[in-house]
Amino acid sequence: MRISYHHANPQDGNESFLIRFERETPPDDETPCILVDAGSGVNLERLLRPTDRLVAICLTHAHFDHYAELTTSHRDSVPIYTSPTTAMLLEEVLAVASAEQGIVTTPETMSAIEPIDDWVTVTEGIEIHPVPAGHTPGAVGFLIRVTENGDTIRLLTTGDFSLTDVAGYPGFPTDDLPPIGALFLTASVQEEFSEELTEALIRILEAANRGSTTLVTVSALSGVHLSYLLAALVDELALEIPIRLVGQVAKLYATLEYEFPQVELSPTFDNPRTCLQVGGITIAGPETPTERSSAHLFAALKKDPNGCLVQLIGSGAPPVLTAGCTVYDFQFSNHPARSELEHVVKTLTPIETVIIHRHGGGAKEFNHLESCVWSPPDTDEHVLYEDGQWQTPPWMNWSGPPRNHSRSLMIGDLFGEFPLPSLIRVSTPDLEAEGIDLNRIKTALHITDESTVELQRTVSESEAASNGTAVSPEITAMKSTQTDTEAPAAPQRIDTVDIGFELGPDPGLDELLVAANPSPLTLIDEFARDQLKAASSQDSNEESESSATATTDPSQSDASPNSKDIVDTEETEDNEPAVDTHDVVTKNETGQPALVDAATDGGTSKAAPRDDTHTPSTTDTTPSVELTLDPLLVTLVEQSIARSATADCLETFIVTAVEDYLGLLLRDEAPAQETTDALDVGLSVSPALEQALIDVIDADDRFTSLSDLVVSGLLAVLDGGDDQTLSVSELVPYQSLLTAVVENADSAFESIESVVEAAVLLRLTIEYPDK
Repeated sequence: MRISYHHANPQDGNESFLIRFERETPPDDETPCILVDAGSGVNLERLLRPTDRLVAICLTHAHFDHYAELTTSHRDSVPIYTSPTTAMLLEEVLAVASAEQGIVTTPETMSAIEPIDDWVTVTEGIEIHPVPAGHTPGAVGFLIRVTENGDTIRLLTTGDFSLTDVAGYPGFPTDDLPPIGALFLTASVQEEFSEELTEALIRILEAANRGSTTLVTVSALSGVHLSYLLAALVDELALEIPIRLVGQVAKLYATLEYEFPQVELSPTFDNPRTCLQVGGITIAGPETPTERSSAHLFAALKKDPNGCLVQLIGSGAPPVLTAGCTVYDFQFSNHPARSELEHVVKTLTPIETVIIHRHGGGAKEFNHLESCVWSPPDTDEHVLYEDGQWQTPPWMNWSGPPRNHSRSLMIGDLFGEFPLPSLIRVSTPDLEAEGIDLNRIKTALHITDESTVELQRTVSESEAASNGTAVSPEITAMKSTQTDTEAPAAPQRIDTVDIGFELGPDPGLDELLVAANPSPLTLIDEFARDQLKAASSQDSNEESESSATATTDPSQSDASPNSKDIVDTEETEDNEPAVDTHDVVTKNETGQPALVDAATDGGTSKAAPRDDTHTPSTTDTTPSVELTLDPLLVTLVEQSIARSATADCLETFIVTAVEDYLGLLLRDEAPAQETTDALDVGLSVSPALEQALIDVIDADDRFTSLSDLVVSGLLAVLDGGDDQTLSVSELVPYQSLLTAVVENADSAFESIESVVEAAVLLRLTIEYPDK
């Protein structure tokens, strides 16, 4: 037997290689060959001889640099062996790679993919068995067993690997393998990967836990790994943080059939802002938000000062460094440290070690390993084993005793039935096995053990009772995960549109625009047309009344725009693609767009009617607190109540919110009051329509700017109306406290209404985070 190998793409990824098994009397006069991985640059036409026969392709995992030339390397209907998990992923992965990176896939290649989890005979005397490799979900190495004249020779290909588990899949089993003669060692390293990953998880959870809208950008398969860890941590730490997976990450997660209740999937989306959530985590690819899903999501987040972008980069691409939101970046290459590579070689004690996935000079860094190290930067044939002896590299001066290969050559194969580790994913997450420092995360998030949390909850409730203030369970639970000095997450605005001038500030306007299925541009367009129609009608009446005494000026004949000059253009910053789902637009009796709630029967429900049972009559003498509240905020509360199917009426909702908020104020734990950002929009109109809108502003004293005009239109279309006046008798016991809050020298509140509105916004954030 003569065993040799070729590096198949040393000038590219150097992760692929061809192994040739040559016998003195080969069957059918052909030499069987196995290709391990098919990365960029692999060209079998240059490597295979006329007498060679490819008998199998072994694919270690579903990363592009390992399958890029899979189709061009496949021939003669040979099987493509891989793990069951990778086989599940390949259909989706190859479809995307074909569409976005131009690789070719054929039905013949897809039908040749064969999942294996046990010994498989690829040709007479040659068997292979997959072994878990960590690195990414479903990754494996391959143990190759060759029998010749009653003797057994073993080769092990690591593929990319990690010693830690990955998303429930076991890591590389260094201590559970039989003696190895030749080790093909992937020498890509990432020092302190577990520490870097733990730090990234801390930043993500910290941001979401304090109420930030958090976007994590990462490659698709690594996104599955990350979502697994985050879901396990949210469950372990009892955090109320929703996790949404978007695009390809969601598709691969669904393919692998993970089940975490905190995780929601959005394989496709129409509006990026529906995938982002205050206090939630959104995971999407690619790893830098410059294209596809992550680019569209980042465009919706980057101007939000309460937003957070976390980039996990494994390709070496340059990260985004600055934005209006908080920005982090971390290296995410799940490879072992150099010391772990040395541990693998020391444990497996191979006679020959072939360095792959490193290039020429870099591979020479491993020449100190206790074996013969092969790392030539070429595609030449290099003989590892011949005539019963392991070979010494020709460039290596061997001055030791004769080479003893008995560790891997066993008469009758005493290790033939050596139990090999399973590829099966564990059912319960093991964060320690995943390399995660749970104690470090708890410390960073100020999370103590359960008894301390319970004690803090008891103290908080006692303090509230002593102040005569009830504390809702939601606020108490939220406090249990915070330090004594840390305020609960402040209610934050949702950026809804980005079209070019400012509408606002106005509490609740952003949220109502999100709730309204018609786009803001549609609302503005409808209102603008109504204003033009009204202006045109008024001009006609004035001309009719003055026609007897006034002379018509021909130059004014073009003051009203011709319909052909009005151009409807709807653009988004990143030209977001249309996808599978669409907004539903309905019209009410007046022809205006109606708010649609898909959760209700028929999907066309408007906001719940206002509860006017507390409106005072002229004879009502019951003491009450008179409130004049923002109509948009009132509408938002009513919609939230209607969607949640609670028994609350508007007044009860307000009273409960005020009770909780006063308790926070008394304990100095209320979120700081921040000025509401103006809504930045950008309307593209024809010059004729722009001039017509300016004419409306000049003719109507109510409007001083285009912003005033559009806000007025949005209020009308959204049925916000005038400020809502309420009479709330249940607030009478709190009136003196509300007055004291307003009159406090350090107060940021200008009126009782502003205190009430802050309380309502906070309760909406806590009780309806997904609305």
